[in-house]
Amino acid sequence: MGWAPPGTEHMDAVFVLLGSDVPWILRPIGDGELYKVVGEAYIDGYMYGRGIDQMREGTLSKKWIELH
Repeated sequence: MGWAPPGTEHMDAVFVLLGSDVPWILRPIGDGELYKVVGEAYIDGYMYGRGIDQMREGTLSKKWIELH
């Protein structure tokens, strides 16, 4: 269960950004190394830092990205 901001499109991705309490919807630009911020999202189970906990447990992986 979740909520994405208006304008979210097919192939947009959900990211848990380090330092943020909420997940974000990002849109890949070009080859997928650059991303445009679409907006904040509500994803049940990933709010209030729980996504970071899952990263520490090894269920989510880290990826370095550049935002535009």
